Amino acid sequence: MSDSIIQQLNDSLTEISAAIERSVRNSLKNTPGSSEADIAQQVEKLKLTASYVYPLSIPYTLLVSALAHRAEQAVLLSSALKANKNGFAEEFPVPFTQFYHQTQLRCFRWSADNNSELQSIQSRNSLEIAMFLDNLDETSAPNLTGKSVESPVYAEYRKRNTGTPVYIRMPVTDWPLALRDSLRPDRRSGVRLFLMPPGEYPSNFGTSILLEPGKYYQIELSMRQEERNADQFDCVSTNDLIQFLNPYDFEPYSHSYSYSYCYFDKFNENSLAIYNFTTPGIPTTWRLRHSQTTLNMSGPSNILDHLPAEVSKIESTPKNFDEATASACKSRAPCSSLIYDAQISSASWPTSTSLRAFIGTTVADARDTAVLKGISVPGLEFLVNASSESSSMSPAAIAFANANLLKLEIRPQRMDCDKLKFSIDYGFENFVADIGGIMGIYLGMSLLTICELLDLIAELAYTRHRSASVEEPSAVEGEPKPSCLTTQM
Repeated sequence: MSDSIIQQLNDSLTEISAAIERSVRNSLKNTPGSSEADIAQQVEKLKLTASYVYPLSIPYTLLVSALAHRAEQAVLLSSALKANKNGFAEEFPVPFTQFYHQTQLRCFRWSADNNSELQSIQSRNSLEIAMFLDNLDETSAPNLTGKSVESPVYAEYRKRNTGTPVYIRMPVTDWPLALRDSLRPDRRSGVRLFLMPPGEYPSNFGTSILLEPGKYYQIELSMRQEERNADQFDCVSTNDLIQFLNPYDFEPYSHSYSYSYCYFDKFNENSLAIYNFTTPGIPTTWRLRHSQTTLNMSGPSNILDHLPAEVSKIESTPKNFDEATASACKSRAPCSSLIYDAQISSASWPTSTSLRAFIGTTVADARDTAVLKGISVPGLEFLVNASSESSSMSPAAIAFANANLLKLEIRPQRMDCDKLKFSIDYGFENFVADIGGIMGIYLGMSLLTICELLDLIAELAYTRHRSASVEEPSAVEGEPKPSCLTTQM
């Protein structure tokens, strides 16, 4: 981070802290018996307990500048192997695009949609990616960081036996950028790999893997396709594109429809109805683009100033937004979906023997390319210089490499795909037929037998009724009794 970015970040954190103090003082100044010491104690307590959401109130563009991986030095290698016409392996570069995400900040997308070469990768070949993760903190690279970030962000833990809260300072690289991460502040520096169907918005509803630096990952993928009949199941069958908000430049991102679109849209809709702002860390759909998208603890529309007036709404908040949203989107899943399964293995990387060779080729090439374009890549410069200064790299340089370098190899486990079709083939007609068959087996009856039985019962009832009416005694004494009515069958 440059000194100017660090200064902006510190100014923003200071402003947020001051806004919290103003809000607490305004709410307690008219409370009877509140002394200055009590108010100061409440202010410090709230600053500690609410500090984990400080990053959610920092402007997104500043977060990207301060915390995101540098686009110029993030991807060191992106290549794939395929068999040429002679049967030999041939390496070719694989292009990728930049993508801004609500909580992952700057992302990079590899897609086989418009890359015929990537589509032609055989099962024995792979996509290889090497990354530099930009973990430039005071410990790993003291001569690269310049000014330090004044981090008033703390994670709250509770002692197992007493339940006493303990506050631990979180380094900048571990700041939570989603509300759910804030409630479980255990994330670590690294990258998250999303394995999504073509065109879908990257989310945790698909397969995702958290990758840490200092590792070489081998990932083998298998895929299955699930299809449901739209006439028989509650699902959405559409090829229409949907749009999310690009949080960096506020332009639309077009994606294919997915369950995540319904979930994020309904979740933010519920949040707007209760808090008047969308939930931090939840991607914003295009139709909600004009709503407030962060906690905004400072500035003219300070959410802290509005919360006291919304207490009644807050108390009526659903106990679990996830359950309420999942219920609303229960019938909005796509009828056709692709699901990826991954088998992962990893090893420590780079080793002491492979590090210098990797820096001398891959890192040096990426550094030279950036320099020719006039782009600053201090992390790569540090590694190249540390590798060329002496015959062996210093322990500090090796530790810096282990804290920043990551490599992964992705290959298909097999080239075929399982396809599952779900349909209701057992309808009401089948049910009636099966009931008749079972009755025929166990009772020795058929539908015709039942009809004949009902006819016999009706005939017996009618005959009994006629017989009873004929046998009644005459009302005049001495008159002969009528003869019996006989019926010849």
